[in-house]
Amino acid sequence: MHTSTTIRRGLLLTLLMLVFAGSAVAQRTVTLTLNAASIPDTIKTDSFFEVRGAVDTDGDGSFESPHTFTDGNVIDWNDSSTLEPVNIGGDYWQVQFQMATDVDLQFKFFSQQAEDADGFNGWEADPNPIIEAGSDDIVMPVHFFEEQG
Repeated sequence: MHTSTTIRRGLLLTLLMLVFAGSAVAQRTVTLTLNAASIPDTIKTDSFFEVRGAVDTDGDGSFESPHTFTDGNVIDWNDSSTLEPVNIGGDYWQVQFQMATDVDLQFKFFSQQAEDADGFNGWEADPNPIIEAGSDDIVMPVHFFEEQG
């Protein structure tokens, strides 16, 4: 009786491990850092920035949104995006999130302060940066906000 209980527990544990391993998604951490010194007027530490964009989940070059990342964050081309950088000192803002390794990300930074300023619409100038699919964590170089004008 003791042996059969041990075997059942072992089989149950093995089954649970397979269930959880099967649902795991390969992911990587992405770090984006923004320099906002180019935005007119003085940026305050409570200014609102957002990363907005779309993803290509099947490698066909078509970017779609909204998309929910593996960490629960949402990316979209509107205010439903939840990727909101925080001020890390001065004109520098940073956001970290996790995304699946097999998707491409197309994005732009959006600035509420730039939208409120005369002559600007809050969006960066084209082209949209792209982070290609890959398996390693990625820390992008400092990104300088370039306003559309």
